[in-house]
Amino acid sequence: MHAPAHAQPADGSKPPLEITNVSSVNADVQFVRVTAEIHNRSDRWACAPRMLLRLRDAQDQDLTVTSIASGGRPNEREEMAVASRQWLPPGGMSPVEYVRDHKNISGKAAKVAARAGARDCSGSPPDVKVEGFATETTSKGWIKASGSIVVGGGTCRAPAAVIAVYAPDGTIHRVYTVNPVATSTVASAGQRFDFTRTSIPVLSDAPTIKVWGDCSAYQ
Repeated sequence: MHAPAHAQPADGSKPPLEITNVSSVNADVQFVRVTAEIHNRSDRWACAPRMLLRLRDAQDQDLTVTSIASGGRPNEREEMAVASRQWLPPGGMSPVEYVRDHKNISGKAAKVAARAGARDCSGSPPDVKVEGFATETTSKGWIKASGSIVVGGGTCRAPAAVIAVYAPDGTIHRVYTVNPVATSTVASAGQRFDFTRTSIPVLSDAPTIKVWGDCSAYQ
């Protein structure tokens, strides 16, 4: 059994998990895409962080969303998007991305109300990082990113590199999770895995790109 999820403090103090940098909703494209940052403000690790959100129309009315996650029925409750980093250390941040097709939403989405949640971790957190991260622009005008995922201690199920590409306005444009080996892989201390991600869009002359090492399967 997992430990209870992080909860909002009753005394009004800063919550252990805070969601910031929530992108605006573009209602004029096929897919609603909401990106944000989840920050761990607590003094302990958080696992499986997620963004809980409600889409609203221009009149602040809640909209329902039909998806596989809701069993093909309109979801009257909050929608959920699991963050890209599964292990979030104290003071750490994870990007998160939510995508839905407009045709599955009960109205025209114009706004979003979002909050963060996560579980307390069971077991020891892994020590995993990215080394030698580098980017280059390809001849086709895309960005190619590469580096190595290094496991420094503990065990890491499904080692991954999480890459966040920021738009010029400071919001997250896209998030990529790169798994250089099978997700069933359990890596141990001292192992290194090289990775490459191609076809990252160029958004500015000096794009902001952040990267983290992670174990994409929470244990």
